[in-house]
Amino acid sequence: AVHYAENHPWNTLAPLDGHLQDSYRAELRAAAHVIFTAVVPTWVFIDNLSVADQLHNAINDPTWRPTHDQDIWNNVIAFLQDVEADFFNVNWIPSHTDDPKKNIFERNGLSKALEP
Repeated sequence: AVHYAENHPWNTLAPLDGHLQDSYRAELRAAAHVIFTAVVPTWVFIDNLSVADQLHNAINDPTWRPTHDQDIWNNVIAFLQDVEADFFNVNWIPSHTDDPKKNIFERNGLSKALEP
């Protein structure tokens, strides 16, 4: 799933293709969706630390290559080669941001900026 903001028209939910169904692959596929559909410079917030770290590597190091899930990564890497270097940024965030103690969006005033 991709979530921009509550009731935002760009929010999306789709089944995960393939036999392997795990959280890493789901988070990677969601990040790939954002990358493939972004029309403005975009900051990706993702709650899977491995995907966040590896996506950061893919964005910032054109020689970086993944060790698994190449079917998704190869498309992401090819796409990133055709965008400006600073078009995408990525950050890990804690999961369950609906918990007021963890909601970095509310603490940093970003919720209003994400509204449609």
